[in-house]
Amino acid sequence: QERWRLFDKYFTVIYDRETQRNIPASQVLRDYPKPIKDIHSHVGLRLQIDYERTGQTSATLASPDLDRLVRSRLGRDGFEDAALDQLADRIIEAAADRLVFLVGVREGQVGFEIRSLQEFFAAEAIMDGNDEDVAGRLKRIAPIPHWRSVFLFASSRCASEREYLRDNIVGICKELNASQDDACRFTRAGSDLALDLLSDLAAERQPSYARVLASIAWELADRPSSEANRRLALC
Repeated sequence: QERWRLFDKYFTVIYDRETQRNIPASQVLRDYPKPIKDIHSHVGLRLQIDYERTGQTSATLASPDLDRLVRSRLGRDGFEDAALDQLADRIIEAAADRLVFLVGVREGQVGFEIRSLQEFFAAEAIMDGNDEDVAGRLKRIAPIPHWRSVFLFASSRCASEREYLRDNIVGICKELNASQDDACRFTRAGSDLALDLLSDLAAERQPSYARVLASIAWELADRPSSEANRRLALC
């Protein structure tokens, strides 16, 4: 439960550990924590997009693409010319081996060793922005199977840090059930999503939110014997 909080703490613990090790990346990690985490997020989002487009079981980012991404992020902080080149090279060189969770999976390619880490950081990228932008992104990815885990990570963060966005998430579930798309409406995609959200939620900490999700998920109960009924019973 509360998958975002778990993964966020895991990243923090591993990041802190890496800063204490006697490795070339340690100094970069100590000096530039925010850009490093942002780079993880942007890579995660890019790989998630590639994963959806190609349908491959794993996705990697070529070194030239990583170079452009890193330089773009550092440029936001005002790095330029020689300073930009130097820092970008240090980060890219570290990523070719291991930069916290970014690893050189093969020559000239970086990625995440575990898919759920990619999905976590893609969700971090989705959540980077104002509330209107975030709500729009969540609405867009909600019906897409490839993005379900990303949506759940982002929703888990909303429940932890942006509780006021829970109404948007509930609205997305209701809209999917009333969608003009026959597949969404007939399969009660919104109820299925609400059930996933409910399974991820520490309901005792947010009982009102859990009750609303449960009422939407309950629309699955009139299906013939199914996995959904078992999950409803467990919730």
